[in-house]
Amino acid sequence: MEGKDFLNVARKFCESPHEEERRTAVSRAYYALFNHVKRSLELKGIPVRRNAEAHEQLSIVSRIFRTFHSNPVHPVMPAYSL
Repeated sequence: MEGKDFLNVARKFCESPHEEERRTAVSRAYYALFNHVKRSLELKGIPVRRNAEAHEQLSIVSRIFRTFHSNPVHPVMPAYSL
């Protein structure tokens, strides 16, 4: 599945009157983002682990990206449009 497939499921359940479906929406939205970021990094030549550690790896990359992206003093990392 691609990230957009997970996002379609999230959209379907996000306004449900049932709590379990709203929780499913949150989970699917997370995986939509996870898969999008993972694929974007791989296309840029950045290897992403293929096990449960990938979630931690992408979390670290995300924090680094936010640090550099939100601080214009750091010209080392260009702003990417994911």
